[in-house]
Amino acid sequence: MEKSFKLIPQIKKFLRILIGREPSYQVTRSFAIMMLPLTFIAGLFICFSLPISYYYFSKQEKSSQAELHAKYLSSIFRDTIERYPLTWEERIKEKLKIINAKCVTFYDPKERIIAIIGQKPTSFWERKSATQVKYPIYFNGNLYGSIEIILLTENLWSNLFKILAISLVLGTAEGLALWLIPAFYILRDEEKINKSREELFKERERLRLSETKYRTLFEFSPDAFTVSTLEGNIIHFNNRFVKMFKLEDNNIPQKLNDKFFFTNPSDREKIIDELLKEGEIRNKEVLLRRVNGEEFYALISMRLIGASIFKDKVPVELENSYVFIFTAIRDISKLKEMERQLLQAQKLESIGLLAGGIAHDFNNILAIISGHNELLKRSLKDEKAMNYLEVIDKSVKRASELVNNLLAFARAGKYKIEPIDLNILIKDFQSLLRHSLDKRIIVKFDLFPNLPSILADPSQITQVVMNLCINARDALLQKGGGRLIIKTYSQKVKKEILTITGDRIPPGSYVVLEVKDNGPGIPPEFINKIFEPFFTTKPIGEGTGLGLSVVYGIIRNHDGYIDVKSRPGDTRFLIYLPEAKETKLSPKVVTKPQAAPKINGTATVLVVDDEEEIRRFIRSTLEEHGYRVIEASNGYEALEIFQNKKDEINLVLLDLIMPEMEGKDTFEALKKLSPNLKVIILTGYVADRVVRSMLKNGAKAFLTKPFRLQDLLIVVHQVLSTSK
Repeated sequence: MEKSFKLIPQIKKFLRILIGREPSYQVTRSFAIMMLPLTFIAGLFICFSLPISYYYFSKQEKSSQAELHAKYLSSIFRDTIERYPLTWEERIKEKLKIINAKCVTFYDPKERIIAIIGQKPTSFWERKSATQVKYPIYFNGNLYGSIEIILLTENLWSNLFKILAISLVLGTAEGLALWLIPAFYILRDEEKINKSREELFKERERLRLSETKYRTLFEFSPDAFTVSTLEGNIIHFNNRFVKMFKLEDNNIPQKLNDKFFFTNPSDREKIIDELLKEGEIRNKEVLLRRVNGEEFYALISMRLIGASIFKDKVPVELENSYVFIFTAIRDISKLKEMERQLLQAQKLESIGLLAGGIAHDFNNILAIISGHNELLKRSLKDEKAMNYLEVIDKSVKRASELVNNLLAFARAGKYKIEPIDLNILIKDFQSLLRHSLDKRIIVKFDLFPNLPSILADPSQITQVVMNLCINARDALLQKGGGRLIIKTYSQKVKKEILTITGDRIPPGSYVVLEVKDNGPGIPPEFINKIFEPFFTTKPIGEGTGLGLSVVYGIIRNHDGYIDVKSRPGDTRFLIYLPEAKETKLSPKVVTKPQAAPKINGTATVLVVDDEEEIRRFIRSTLEEHGYRVIEASNGYEALEIFQNKKDEINLVLLDLIMPEMEGKDTFEALKKLSPNLKVIILTGYVADRVVRSMLKNGAKAFLTKPFRLQDLLIVVHQVLSTSK
């Protein structure tokens, strides 16, 4: 029963298929339509074969019965007539009732009717259902006559119609079965086929989407992709390959070979050898060449396509025509350039630290020489000896200037920061600049109106402009003259800029100073070295090599940046200085005053310096003028002395750079012990931000080494004389 109910949806679906509402089942529908007349004929055959068979076999059976009855009646006919001459008909009728015969007809030998017992069939249905048999009657071997018997098949037509009805049902069922069962099997198989077709369609669609995705990745990847043979013949490549190797500007040849793109052919041979051994290689750095001859560094990854087919069967080398190489090429020229610039920035930073350290040591040495030289001047009266001491003093000053240039590169110069208008500063020395340059050089100024202010030291920025102009002058004179343009403008940097020095200019608002010349340009092999101290292409004796390094140090110490763009006929130095957001005046610092009054004092001064010779000449100078001096060689010793003699000490002379404990840390510790303590900073290495921070936090003044003893006395006197 359950199966019957399960067939109903199938039959409904089958009928929907027949009327075309399930278009995907074409095989089932065509088979059903083709089988429909055949199953109809088969149903008709079954419908009529049963009634016809019943009718035929019923007639055959009645014919046999009639023949038997005829034999029986023929055998008793003579005897019955002889024994019952008057009543033989009644006797025969009784026999007819027994055998259920409709009619019996007796004939003489001449076929004349002797007697008819019963009634012959009259209606159509009786005639069709009657069975008639005629049998001869013999007596003593002679033909006596014949007997004809008619039998009726009982309920023939009712049974026949019943059988016909049943056969119609059976025929219809059998026809439907012959029609539906194969169709259902086909339907089931076609459902599987359709399901497989749907899955195949989905898989095909998935593969199409996958192909689209990977083709998109292939075509729009930032890396170049190629498929090539082991011999190097490129059979497929993407758009990035065309652009990377500059093929779009040329007619792409029909045959491309990757050997052409390797700067060193041996590199490709080594890579292929490794590829055949390993099956793939990843991120191999090589030097490649574009079609225009430009060389660039790239990372190459390769993989053999189909290599697994020949594993343990045929050596790959012998089946080259069946093996392809998939290659991915990544252009790292920009990365290499950034790496180079980063190394350059680190190099400049290292050189700056080295220069600062050297300058610090030199300033200490010069301070010792200068101090003791002044002590000698005071003690000697010999005029000739005094001349020698003056030579020493001048040499110290020259050396000090050289050291100051190193300090400028090391971004440790001494600055007086104030808001300035760069245009006004440039206008102030226009005439001086024109007179300083050769007449063969044409100077033009292109100054942007309403230029924002910057926070800078005017003298240092002036030095920057002069150094750049002198550098341009020397380049222009190599070609007999030219044009020099000094330009200013305001620029908003929206995206970080990487400079030639490796510094990164962050987004913001900048005032830009551009110094441009049309000289021969800077050779590519030198452009990364121009900011290094003592680097110069000039003959010996014509330059120190500190001009551009000083510019770099000054600009970086002003939180600015410098970049260079150079080619033959166009060299530009670009200086980026942050726009002033607010007015900041530098602290008032007493440094190297020129007045020389006679000074004496009675205060107690703590001198903290790691150089014994410096402490010695400071002590001699101060004690000579009435001061009491206590010495400390480092910060820890100074703190210990100050804790024990805090009430006696009126002033501290503190070196900024010392081992064990730096001057800044010592200063902070002293201020905690005595917030109102007066401190003068002494240093041969002025880190501008550190000095300004200490001045802001309570230091009264600073002196840079080497300094004159008279300057020391004046600063000490002024600081001790002030209440604040």
